[in-house]
Amino acid sequence: MKTGILGLSLTGGKIGTILARLGQELKFSYARSRDKLEQLARMTRRNVMARSSLYARIASQRPFNTEIERRRTRGLLALSLLLGLSVLGVCEAAPQAAPGQLAVAVADAGAATMKPEQSRMWMTVGERRFAITLADNLTARAFSVQLPLTLDMADFNGNEKHFDLPKALPMNASRPGTIRTGDLMLYGTNTLVVFYLTFDSPYSYTRLGRVDDPAGLAQALGRRGVRVVFSKDQWTRERLDDPGRRGQ
Repeated sequence: MKTGILGLSLTGGKIGTILARLGQELKFSYARSRDKLEQLARMTRRNVMARSSLYARIASQRPFNTEIERRRTRGLLALSLLLGLSVLGVCEAAPQAAPGQLAVAVADAGAATMKPEQSRMWMTVGERRFAITLADNLTARAFSVQLPLTLDMADFNGNEKHFDLPKALPMNASRPGTIRTGDLMLYGTNTLVVFYLTFDSPYSYTRLGRVDDPAGLAQALGRRGVRVVFSKDQWTRERLDDPGRRGQ
């Protein structure tokens, strides 16, 4: 079997030298330097054909004995292993950037979404307490920053309680079509609305969240104005009536 090696880089020259010393018949091709070809041919000394633009050839026809054949076999196996490891190293080097890229992607996703503990808030009406799951949007996050709030909410149309917040919130309104009991919405940029009945509506709202279990919500809110406390944690009775937190 004859083997050809194009170019005499550090890797090509080393591999060619190893193969030649193991008795493999070789052909080197290197157009840049005839002297380098001849020097490599003299170093390998056997079974080598060095070819450049002017051609130089050194060949030997010594027969192989059993020991040389074994050495060549072992050398070829070692060379194959070396080349395999080199290819594997190149393949493994490419994905090394992936964890860092993944970490950046995860960090960006985390900045755009709420953590589980941040997606929950509480609404307290009298003795009743309702858990609310906040929507995963900019409006809900801006609202949660203002908590806790104690609001005196007015009734409207016998299906909602509303309050005009002192600070406007970012909005992304759309028509939900059907309003459901327990929906927490923003009308315009600052009107907070809690719906306690299900009905169809042509108006546009930005969703803030929804009461997890609205059973008993209509009875707790009633048909008149009512004080409602929105908080991130459990409140004591003393804090519910704290006038310093109203509408802040």
